[in-house]
Amino acid sequence: MPGDIPRDVLMNRFQYLADEDPNRDGYVFVSPTMKRIPLSRYNLWDLCGRYASRLRRYGIKTGDVVCSMIKTSRTKLISMFGAIAAGAVVVNGVTIQADGQDIFRVLNISKCKTIIASWENPEFVFLQKFLKIGEADLVVGAESIHPVQCDQAPWLKQLIVYELNSHEDHTAFLSRLADEEFYVAPVTADDEAYIFLTSGSTGYSKMVPRTNRECLAIADSFKQDIHIVLNNRIMEWMAGFPTLYLGSGATIIVQEYLDSSTTMDVAGIWNIACDEGADAALLLPVEIIAVKEAFDNGAVTRRIKRIITGGYPLKRCVYDLLNIICDEYHVSYGTTEIGYTIMGVVTGDMKDTVKDCYTGDRLVGSTQMKIVDEKTNMEITSRNCPGNLYFKGGTILRHFKDLDSNTCGAFKEDGWFDSSDVGYIE
Repeated sequence: MPGDIPRDVLMNRFQYLADEDPNRDGYVFVSPTMKRIPLSRYNLWDLCGRYASRLRRYGIKTGDVVCSMIKTSRTKLISMFGAIAAGAVVVNGVTIQADGQDIFRVLNISKCKTIIASWENPEFVFLQKFLKIGEADLVVGAESIHPVQCDQAPWLKQLIVYELNSHEDHTAFLSRLADEEFYVAPVTADDEAYIFLTSGSTGYSKMVPRTNRECLAIADSFKQDIHIVLNNRIMEWMAGFPTLYLGSGATIIVQEYLDSSTTMDVAGIWNIACDEGADAALLLPVEIIAVKEAFDNGAVTRRIKRIITGGYPLKRCVYDLLNIICDEYHVSYGTTEIGYTIMGVVTGDMKDTVKDCYTGDRLVGSTQMKIVDEKTNMEITSRNCPGNLYFKGGTILRHFKDLDSNTCGAFKEDGWFDSSDVGYIE
């Protein structure tokens, strides 16, 4: 067994998990034809280090920002964390605005120098209209490296792009890494590793930079006593980050996407998870309802012990499904800016007494919270009086990448952060 679990650098945690149980599945990707595609813990660690070596040969330096524009897949996972192993900072290239202009905002504010993409990625298909892509400097199988210029993103210099038309293309990508040396850049706990994007519900997605230490603190705050978990969230967002792998050591079951049109029925992925022996599933409330419908029509017959949910307050119709599709709900509240801060458990014997809109009942780890009147800026201690939720603790962001932290209004005295969400004491 390895020593104390490292809490400083992401790649140290990957190595720890690989040393602890190298042959255990770290991820199980599922194709639309229900093919099982596993990556062991050792595979994850080894492939990330080999891809890091390749990126260093391509000129990626410590601190460079790399934009990932590949859909959730083995290639996505290894290229993202291979870039982090190379010392780079990763940001995902997603578009929310109708005109797609938010991608240029992300590229410019992050000072992104390299894009790692697949030709078929919808965001990259849009972006190509604005790129001057030079002849390939190097072609390795389905991988090509191009110089690139973009008037709207002057920092951008390099494009690493893949043909990913089939699941076999992903397999070939990983196989070619066997010829690379292994390399992990020496970085510190306080070096940035990832820039998360918020959902854009208030306009443009805000950019939330996280250090190695902060990424691991978020993973540890969300630690669950589970072994295998269905988490079909796409990797472009925080919910798809390998939090439950890094913090709980759980095997992650996830669909492998080829492009934006790839879909899988809920029953299919649920049944695969049951076949794998999953003891947990991470689902939004609307997905919980979809699983119940699959039970009703006979497409699903087995239940999973625990459903981890959040994103929206739980309603009575979801509670009523306890003891039908699962034994218990683990409810979490959090945001990209504050991490996972409130948790709660609802079991079958509680479903008739728990209230609508339940979002948890205990603070996670060292997190502190208070409710503040927006007009008076005074803390509210009376019951049933709504106010803004303020948080303080190790998973709260330090600053935004794209906003002046001193003027945006969210950062308060003594380290408090105004989430802008509203709550009250019952």
